[in-house]
Amino acid sequence: MNHFYFSTFFLFLLCDLYSAQNDPLCGTNGPPAEKGRIVGGEEVVPHSFPWVVSLGFINKFGEYKSICTGSLITPQWVLSAGHCVRGIEHAHKPTALLAAHSIKLKVAEPHKEAVRLVKFVRHPKYGNHKSKDFKTMVTNDVALYKLERPMKLSGNPHLGTVCLPPQNSTYDAYVDQVAIATGWGMTEDGNFLSQSSVLRKVSLPMVSTDFCAKEYRVKKKGNEKELNTLLCAYSPGNGTCHGDSGGPLMIRAGINNLSGGDRWTLIGTTSGGKKCAGKGSPPTFAHVSLYYDWIRKTIKENM
Repeated sequence: MNHFYFSTFFLFLLCDLYSAQNDPLCGTNGPPAEKGRIVGGEEVVPHSFPWVVSLGFINKFGEYKSICTGSLITPQWVLSAGHCVRGIEHAHKPTALLAAHSIKLKVAEPHKEAVRLVKFVRHPKYGNHKSKDFKTMVTNDVALYKLERPMKLSGNPHLGTVCLPPQNSTYDAYVDQVAIATGWGMTEDGNFLSQSSVLRKVSLPMVSTDFCAKEYRVKKKGNEKELNTLLCAYSPGNGTCHGDSGGPLMIRAGINNLSGGDRWTLIGTTSGGKKCAGKGSPPTFAHVSLYYDWIRKTIKENM
């Protein structure tokens, strides 16, 4: 995958999210869309999702420790979960690991690179809800993480950006589609030693707001605004876990003004759930298209 950034447009692309979103090659890597039966979690083909980023820190022994997962949306900005900020921001040497399949630094990969994180911007309304129903669900769970420097995408087949969805896409537009979630999270609920060292994926069907509200015992009436900030995807026994937080929930979709067929599009960022792997309730994801204006404004204000 090649990315061409003419020097006269380079700063413009960094400043203007719309241009970055419509990078002619965003979301063009990756496997075909999932069809048919839902599959369980499995290791991805190395570097098949070149926008997936690990967020963590370098400890005093020089070892990289992954805390969350994120998605590269411009050459210098990663979109992830708001609840990840605290653990990463105050860690020793906050770091993003890019173009990586394995999060072990000793495992050699052609383009793998550890880059310092220098700014963390959580959504101003993170967790801002008045209803007592939302005991296990976090609203507005998104944050932007700035890399120390813009990444060079040209000539790097293992690094790229994911496409953002159309602004204010409705929840119903995704229902019954099969999405993919990726991350370096735990593979066994409650076993922190089970964190995957390689990137894994799980295929999940999107479910309705009504189904999600029912599973979490949230009254829909009076909570419509909060529920609209979330997406739910569900396959019993399959799902996300600790360490996958902030990672992408993706579908293949057509993007306005871009040719070449469907692109991998970031519709959600992993937020949480009652238990791992969809046991007892569907995992929840922040509804990315609702934050388009905030993302664009934040990037422009923090150049």
